[in-house]
Amino acid sequence: MHTHHPTPHPPTGLGLAFLRHTEGCRLLIHVIDGESATPAKDFLAINKELSQYSAQLAATPQVLVDREK
Repeated sequence: MHTHHPTPHPPTGLGLAFLRHTEGCRLLIHVIDGESATPAKDFLAINKELSQYSAQLAATPQVLVDREK
């Protein structure tokens, strides 16, 4: 499920419907674009949004996958 993609437009975030959906997940898998100029910043931005929404969601185990083309 594609949820976050940086664009020239103002960021819209993950969205409340998506965040509510992820509350039932036992594991979060992040696929980060390996060609991004700031992959660590992208990952931290997602985690910041998760923690702002719910401390429990932020504590969910996570796996990070580097997507290369």
